[in-house]
Amino acid sequence: SIFKIMPNKLLNFRCPDELLAAIDNLGKQRYPADNDNGCERSKTLLDIIEAGVQALGDGTIKIERKTVNKNSKTDIENTVRQLQEEMEVMNSRLKKLSP
Repeated sequence: SIFKIMPNKLLNFRCPDELLAAIDNLGKQRYPADNDNGCERSKTLLDIIEAGVQALGDGTIKIERKTVNKNSKTDIENTVRQLQEEMEVMNSRLKKLSP
């Protein structure tokens, strides 16, 4: 882990259902739990964020800034699809980081 400190801040944000499902699917593989979503979501998200920060830092992943029209369903669907593709890349990186 590149971050050696214990988490101490709470993040609260909205997440598209499709992205949350992808997070939970990854979590079920890495941190299964007997709860409503079937995984330890916090641990899963910390792994995803760490892998993402590492990938962004070393240039493996680049994020293109784009304006999304909140009224355009197509733009939102494209953004979700792009996020899912980035999740697949991060999942691959997480597998490499697994003990």
